[in-house]
Amino acid sequence: MLPDKFKERFSTTLGDSDVAALDMAGIELRARIEPVLQMRKGAAYDDILYVRANILAYRQMLLYRAIQVFEGALIAALNENVYATALCVRAHFETAAAMGYLHKKLLSIRAKHIDLVKLGSDLAQLVLGSKQQTERCKPPVPKNVTTMLQETDKIINDSIQDDQKEYPIFVDSYGFLCEYAHPNYHSNRASFDVDSMTDKFIFRYGKQMRDEEDSLLQYLLISNPRFLYLYDEIPQQLPTQ
Repeated sequence: MLPDKFKERFSTTLGDSDVAALDMAGIELRARIEPVLQMRKGAAYDDILYVRANILAYRQMLLYRAIQVFEGALIAALNENVYATALCVRAHFETAAAMGYLHKKLLSIRAKHIDLVKLGSDLAQLVLGSKQQTERCKPPVPKNVTTMLQETDKIINDSIQDDQKEYPIFVDSYGFLCEYAHPNYHSNRASFDVDSMTDKFIFRYGKQMRDEEDSLLQYLLISNPRFLYLYDEIPQQLPTQ
């Protein structure tokens, strides 16, 4: 449950309904926690039980990350930290995109576009991917975030949208959030006000976030329902043979 001070701070700028939606979103995320899952050791990518077990484990990894960055965004906003807020919201989109990409791979194996070994290999790339390569350790290269965002948009458009239009919701939202994550205009503008009477920059130390910066939290109401939809779909899409 959101603390009263959060509701008091953001009800005016976000509205009571969106504050209540954020509260419920956090509850729904935590309701899906599975604290312990059984491992299947010593198997290979052609072992369907091994692949299924690791898919469910990766699903919980993404849920853990989703909860941490969701709650991190709320804490950062309450602390009036626009940059940490934007970074956590952006990370939530990345997490949902990883779930969407996994969902796409499961649809691919059901359609016989890939086999079990390819699915297992792709899953290993999602779990173990890292750009930190050394002579002694060469993990798989991580999946490109933009690719996962694009694939998730396709999944969402095909599964949830009522019309036939293509909506790049994840790609566009992520692009906007990057403007705060990088030292671009939106990021720079968050740091100061201008006193036009004295021609001075007044830096915003200790000040409340602006209304439009508060609205960064509303992006969680775009990513989180789609994350939950994809999360809940995974068990139904697990390979069976």
